[in-house]
Amino acid sequence: LRDIKPQAGLAVPAAWPWIAGGVLLAALAAVAGWWAYRLWQGKPFGPAPFVDNRPPWQVAYDELDRIGGLGLLEQGQFKAYYTLVTDCLRTYLEKQFDLRVYDRTTSQLRATLRQSDLEPASSRRFLGLFTESDLVKFAKFKPDLKTARQLTLEARSLVDGTRPTPELEGTAAGQPPAAPVTTSQLSYQSGQ
Repeated sequence: LRDIKPQAGLAVPAAWPWIAGGVLLAALAAVAGWWAYRLWQGKPFGPAPFVDNRPPWQVAYDELDRIGGLGLLEQGQFKAYYTLVTDCLRTYLEKQFDLRVYDRTTSQLRATLRQSDLEPASSRRFLGLFTESDLVKFAKFKPDLKTARQLTLEARSLVDGTRPTPELEGTAAGQPPAAPVTTSQLSYQSGQ
């Protein structure tokens, strides 16, 4: 006689891998759904973009200061220096006067500036500066150090001459003009 066989075991896989896989799949589906919803809404991903609240003329002044501090002229990098200064002025024109000048050549810029709200004298000064810069950037003209330093001064002068006056800045932003300050001759003393 043979001995009794042991009871047959039923191999049932563990349940935890299925549960973990289901939770992971649900999490991935939730992230994909959120991503698709944000994309459909047109909202950016990640943190909100940095918004610069400075007026365009202040941005231009700060950028010109930064360019001057790079020491490009002392290193003989005239082309880089002239490129940075003209890019700064183009950005200023785009933001201050809502002109599309960044992707235009200097000759195309002439027509754009004529149709703008800029005074003709200021337009001519901008065009003169851009034309002079084109000689350095594209014709490989090397100015002397004194002439190159004048570029920043001329750029500052252009920004000074075209920036809005302080009275117009407040009204342009939708704020009423500042009321005159009045002082009272009466004073209040407690106990009287």
